[in-house]
Amino acid sequence: MGGSNQPDIDALVKQIIAGRNPSELLEDLRRGRILDSLRTGSFQQHVNKPVAVAAPLDEPLLLTIKVELEDSEPLIWRRLQVRTDMALDAFHDVLQDAMGWSNSHLHRFHIPGDRNYFLNEFDVGEGENGTPETDVRLDQILRAKGDGLNYEYDLGDGWEHRIVVEEVRTATPDDKVANCVAGGRRCPAEDVGGIGFFNDLAAELRRVKNPQLLSGEFEDLAHWLPADYDPDDFSVEDANFALSMSGTGGASAILDVAADGVQRAPEFEALVGRCPRHLIGELILLSSEALRAAPATDVELREQLRPFQTMLDLADPDGIPLTKAGWLAPDACEHVWNESGLNWGYGKGNREQHTPEVSQLRRDCVTLKLLRKNRERLLLTPLGRKAGADVGVLSSVIAGSLLRGETEMDRDANVLALLLLAAGRPFERRDDFEDQVANLLTEIGWRTGDYAEAPVHRHELRLYRIERIVAGDPNAAFRWTGPVGSAGARQLAKEALWPDA
Repeated sequence: MGGSNQPDIDALVKQIIAGRNPSELLEDLRRGRILDSLRTGSFQQHVNKPVAVAAPLDEPLLLTIKVELEDSEPLIWRRLQVRTDMALDAFHDVLQDAMGWSNSHLHRFHIPGDRNYFLNEFDVGEGENGTPETDVRLDQILRAKGDGLNYEYDLGDGWEHRIVVEEVRTATPDDKVANCVAGGRRCPAEDVGGIGFFNDLAAELRRVKNPQLLSGEFEDLAHWLPADYDPDDFSVEDANFALSMSGTGGASAILDVAADGVQRAPEFEALVGRCPRHLIGELILLSSEALRAAPATDVELREQLRPFQTMLDLADPDGIPLTKAGWLAPDACEHVWNESGLNWGYGKGNREQHTPEVSQLRRDCVTLKLLRKNRERLLLTPLGRKAGADVGVLSSVIAGSLLRGETEMDRDANVLALLLLAAGRPFERRDDFEDQVANLLTEIGWRTGDYAEAPVHRHELRLYRIERIVAGDPNAAFRWTGPVGSAGARQLAKEALWPDA
């Protein structure tokens, strides 16, 4: 067993691992290269090189291609018509949408028979050698019947797609970038472990019909798979809807929910422009629910803005008296505490310095230029006088302040929070509301932690103003009460996102 021809396994393993990232090791293991190396006692590490491709065509083509998920049983496939004047990174988006993937993992293209792969965005960032996929048009690889290309998605699970050209013609200006004309079966669920396990899982799903009835080796997936997951479910219409959402189409679809000419908050447009494809449907639904809501009456708006209205009424016409230390006079503080709805049953509410709800309300009024301090009184500003007399003006002032945030993530959180509230989504607890906002932020792509890899947690959100003013919780730091989903709350949230809707 220990003869002189026996390879030094420890040295060989070190040679195999040296300088290789986990995805490369998984690829070599899956393709049998590591086992071959252990048998032969030698390992030749592949060094990626630039891929030789033809020059782009002067006139783009329209290709009919067949995309097959290799080793799927029965076959998972799509027949697509695609223009060739797009780069490989855009073709990646097409394949994701047509197949039904969520674009949650790395991918790679390579020409059949060539181990050299085109560099994705991550590869370029890592400084790898080779040809960036952004520099290669589809017609530099596929231009004749029978031409092929391989596409791998998720370098861990290793979903290999075989792409073959079936028909070719010259593209016209009316041809879409991509169109699905046929297909069969749903693509696998993400992160199930690869095609072998998925084939077994799909067979079991066909037997039990309901994912929640899975048992044995599939039991862990019973409550993880979508309740409606059917491996045989596929619709050309659904695939084409997903394709129509690619690129700027998805953002346009969300923004176009509002009628022509309706102003959209810049913070809302900025978030929509970065929305991943798999969230587009959810944002369209939320926007539709928000914009369909009947406008609040003046009475409902005044009730929603009662704390501000109380302060403005108290300041009219002669202002609110202050103590020598600059706090609201005790009688004035107690009046605001009791008449504004801030009194939540703890304390007398007659000392501003001991009543943070009243103190915060005062700061809000000053920050929004509704009130100003003049010697020992708080006086109405011209804007405050208009807002006190017209609840529409007051609503506009408050709504216009709700999207402000110190960071881009803060502003995105504010947009999502207001979208949920404008849509009238019910939340029993503040934690539920914040968890939903945090989950949506994570889906959009935000990460936190020392290495910016952790999902967003609700404790990292700064939604206190929205929770205080829109969610109807005057003491949002401690409790969750009030008219969540009321007509006034929905109107205020909607006005922040669509100021003139």
